[in-house]
Amino acid sequence: MGVFHTAEIAHVFGVLRAPKDEPSPYGAVDSTLARTMSGAWLQFAKSSNPKGDGMPQWPRYATSSDQHMEFGDVIEAGSALHQASLDAFDLAFAQMRSFDRKARQKPSR
Repeated sequence: MGVFHTAEIAHVFGVLRAPKDEPSPYGAVDSTLARTMSGAWLQFAKSSNPKGDGMPQWPRYATSSDQHMEFGDVIEAGSALHQASLDAFDLAFAQMRSFDRKARQKPSR
């Protein structure tokens, strides 16, 4: 299933702390991940490009390769993330746009 929405926030802002009196769920991998994520966000804010010194190769997005970055225990480029689901959405939206265009056309007389 993956992680929940906003799960990356603690890593992006480097606030890897457990609630008071709770053992920390974070380890060394999380600290490395937090530094890398934070660095990518800062680099993107400065230059509109997340690639920076010490960052893994971040491929430029192209529909032909459908590459993305995966941030986890290993930080690397991947491809075809949720491809089957997203292809289904693409098809559904294309059909809706087609239906909408046909509905807007005036009947010929």
